Amino acid sequence: MPHKWDLDDLPKAVQQSRSIRQVLVALGLKPAGGNYSHVKQLIIEHGLDTSHFKGQGWNKGLKMGPRKSIFKFLD
Repeated sequence: MPHKWDLDDLPKAVQQSRSIRQVLVALGLKPAGGNYSHVKQLIIEHGLDTSHFKGQGWNKGLKMGPRKSIFKFLD
């Protein structure tokens, strides 16, 4: 099955994303199944920089505000 995006779109999608999932969405791919491994392999093959990716988890590296003590909930 041919893909709807061009390999020229991949560097821009990687540059503007913080995760493989965001790359998939930017390319119009369903974030499921083999799409992750396929796009990840293409990123490696083309030597694209992913050092700005935040890893697994949408909130990794983001500041969420002050944490509440568990004792506040136990009172």
